[in-house]
Amino acid sequence: MNPLCVHPLVFIPRWTRAAGPLALERAATSGFDMMIVPGRDPAEVDVPDIARRAEAAGLRLICNTTHPPEADPASDDPAVAARGAARLLDALRLARDLGAMQLGGIPHAAWGKAPGPVTPRGRAHAVAALARASELAAASGLRITLECVNRFENALLNTAEDALALIAEVGAPNLFVHLDTHHMLIEEAEPALAVTKALPRLGFLEFSESHRGPLGTGNVDVRAVAGAARGYAGPIGFEAFSAAILDPALAAHLCVWRSTYTDADAVARHAARRIRAALQGD
Repeated sequence: MNPLCVHPLVFIPRWTRAAGPLALERAATSGFDMMIVPGRDPAEVDVPDIARRAEAAGLRLICNTTHPPEADPASDDPAVAARGAARLLDALRLARDLGAMQLGGIPHAAWGKAPGPVTPRGRAHAVAALARASELAAASGLRITLECVNRFENALLNTAEDALALIAEVGAPNLFVHLDTHHMLIEEAEPALAVTKALPRLGFLEFSESHRGPLGTGNVDVRAVAGAARGYAGPIGFEAFSAAILDPALAAHLCVWRSTYTDADAVARHAARRIRAALQGD
């Protein structure tokens, strides 16, 4: 059975040194095998403490990262792209020091609505940054996954085909695709087919509802997506957000205006059961 991974913002307003350990505890008691540690602000991650707590709870870790516009690895501006490439290497070092199995999120470009399409020079910058990062990751036994997010959150990778093309361009064996059902419902004509296409290079499959709330209350066809992932043995994630829980600034960035749930533990337990059942064909 695939290991199940949960995003900490299901449970906590934002990742801080105080809140991170609470998310770990709740992830373990909600039936998950893994948890994501956000690496956007490495100073907020107490590496020895989180690594120790994760081991004690029996949880493996995945680290993720995002970039602000002023440090965009896919920027047309060489100085901005260089700052993004440096941030990416910092995130990899954090993942290595945590003992994480991989680095995901959006390591390839800035997170947020782009002012326009990525230029050829910007794409070349992203390819170079990922090539260098893949070398460092390989030396540490890490994989990197590239999340395909919707066009309002990124201009470089929106579909599975986008990610597969970029991975082929970089040519690194430890680069993989990260698919998220929320984004697939916006960008893919057939989410299950996108999973099938990405299967040879799939490194993370994440279930997140169309409205970001509890799994099964939106438009995600959990059974169809899980069925398309047969043969994939890697981690499967769950992500949900609610305005009742999220930090207001994060909620605004994610456009999460509604309180989609208040009992995070119940939502997480239900998602873990539902995903496991779908993977077994139930």
